[in-house]
Amino acid sequence: MEGTSFVPLLIANASIPWKSAAFSQYPRMIVSGNMMMGYSMRTDRYRYTEWVFYDDILYQPLWKGRLYAELYDDVTDPEENNNVAADQRYFTVRKQLSRQLRNGWRMALPRKRNMAFAASYLEL
Repeated sequence: MEGTSFVPLLIANASIPWKSAAFSQYPRMIVSGNMMMGYSMRTDRYRYTEWVFYDDILYQPLWKGRLYAELYDDVTDPEENNNVAADQRYFTVRKQLSRQLRNGWRMALPRKRNMAFAASYLEL
């Protein structure tokens, strides 16, 4: 099994910092036969996706071959109708989200102290 226990959230009644984002990926084939993969990340405010070529032998994204990006601001556009990835007002946000996406889900996990808090509570 993979994942992180929600016990610390239940115990602390959601008053502790938790995962900074949720991640997903979605495959697509393109006409030339190369695999394209969409890597998405949802934060508390944004959904950001980068579509990149995917090496189906090494099972890894080819980040330098980014084809397309999507960025939706769920505060101003909760139905995600307007892709603002090319909007210069979101340049800094897009840059930060791209870095966070490429760092991967492991860097978005809750801090270890949250897990220690849960363990100490359960020992009581």
